[in-house]
Amino acid sequence: MRATAVALCFAASLLAGPAAANLIENGDFELAPTGLGLINGNAFDAMPGRAGGRSWDVWTTLPGWTTADGNGIEIQTRRTIGHADPQSGDYYVELDSHPRVGGNSTMTQSLDLDAGDYLLSYWYQPRTVIPYDNILAVIWEGSDIAVHNETSWSQPGWAQHFANITVDDAGTYTLGFAARGFQTSFGALVDNVSLTAVPLPASLPLLGAALVGLGVWRRRSAR
Repeated sequence: MRATAVALCFAASLLAGPAAANLIENGDFELAPTGLGLINGNAFDAMPGRAGGRSWDVWTTLPGWTTADGNGIEIQTRRTIGHADPQSGDYYVELDSHPRVGGNSTMTQSLDLDAGDYLLSYWYQPRTVIPYDNILAVIWEGSDIAVHNETSWSQPGWAQHFANITVDDAGTYTLGFAARGFQTSFGALVDNVSLTAVPLPASLPLLGAALVGLGVWRRRSAR
């Protein structure tokens, strides 16, 4: 079983054509976890309507996601931080979780993938203007494929990032996101994660057929 990931690129859009199915479960963190939050005892669905400390909480697991390092994944809403609305929906993740659950955390998701090419997309925003406070690592099969270390939340705000991943052998693979900054409980924000299969361009089979036809025509005209 083998997969490779190439360097990430920053872009506003990539790959024209119809949207492919997202292979990530709960990539925008809108699905409710089981039970109440570990810090504030919040019900997940109630947080978007509350302010301050009642607008966020920490869970050990979320639908699709597991805490692999640290003790919890902090979920926030548009009422938690004045400058950070969710990029999608009502919720997003901060991986420098509340100190009572261990500070910096890593969340992972296991994916059953066929051989082929995939596009990983995710949105990242730093929370503070303190250097080395907002470090986010993107992890594929235990290895970093990107590390972000922005120090200003005002520009560019939420930014979309991409990585191309090639899976050589069908199997189960692990994607992860980890906070690597100072453990201040303020740090890397993540939202709207997707992994989609990259199909062959629709024109490629037509181009192949045309090339084959051209070869046949050339052989005939050479007779």
